[in-house]
Amino acid sequence: MHDLLAQLLSQGLLDGWGDTDFDLPHLIKAVALLRRGVLSAALWELRQVERWEERHLKLLKACLGQDILLNALAEDHWGAFPWENQRSLDLMWGALLGPKIAHLYDYYASATRFATHVVGVEHGERWARAKGLKEGTPLLLVPEPANPYDPNAIHVFTPTGWSIGFLRRNLAAALAPRLATGTAASARVACILGETYPLDQRVNIRVELAGPGPGQAPGLVTETKLNYQLTACCSISITALAPASAQFPVFRQWEDGPKLGESAGTRPLIAKSGNNSNDCKRGEGIYCKNWQRPAGGYPSE
Repeated sequence: MHDLLAQLLSQGLLDGWGDTDFDLPHLIKAVALLRRGVLSAALWELRQVERWEERHLKLLKACLGQDILLNALAEDHWGAFPWENQRSLDLMWGALLGPKIAHLYDYYASATRFATHVVGVEHGERWARAKGLKEGTPLLLVPEPANPYDPNAIHVFTPTGWSIGFLRRNLAAALAPRLATGTAASARVACILGETYPLDQRVNIRVELAGPGPGQAPGLVTETKLNYQLTACCSISITALAPASAQFPVFRQWEDGPKLGESAGTRPLIAKSGNNSNDCKRGEGIYCKNWQRPAGGYPSE
């Protein structure tokens, strides 16, 4: 914030603002948030401006590049925020972007980097997991074409495989065809907001996309490599729960759906000795011998 205020002072962008110009704090906060990739909260601040004048637009143009503004416009238009009872920003966007506003409609189909937010954070323990993430933490974006609710779904995981939510539905619909043709997607935490903000606005991320690398055929999605490994001989469907006195392990369903890399209702196991898949009694559900959890437990436990 100090650097931003110094820039505003050095460029004379604070000249002429009076003590009762209460729009100025909203503008400054919006600029600071947009620079950090926190678009949803910034859009709320911009909607608090009561009357747009040339000096308002001049300040935004001087502090923000066209790429940031176009990203913010796309997030505003497609973000499904509850803005119905708040001021429209349509005139502001037209004044700031001019003819570039036409790029709105194919923005996510062509952009190589943009900021957005994670949705579904309110479910289960996702917020508890996400709130401790630091700026710059890499995240995993995993397409889920077999998702029964949305075949375009893109799940967001921490580096250790914890679910923290999804990309919103219309954004995933624009990105899924790109990922299916070999475009690689990566993401990092931009900023985690505190509990005074709505849950679906707290987890802000930056996404980058790149086309197929040299020698990679279109239509192949590069496998995401995790920073841990699970060695498995087979997967076992959970078909029954054992009594508490049983001597074999009972594996619970993961609360947010299947763990990254496994099918619903299955859990990979690690052999205590040898790699003989016959040790697993496939027909008896979870009833297995010579199997145990990996040292330290599974990442979801």
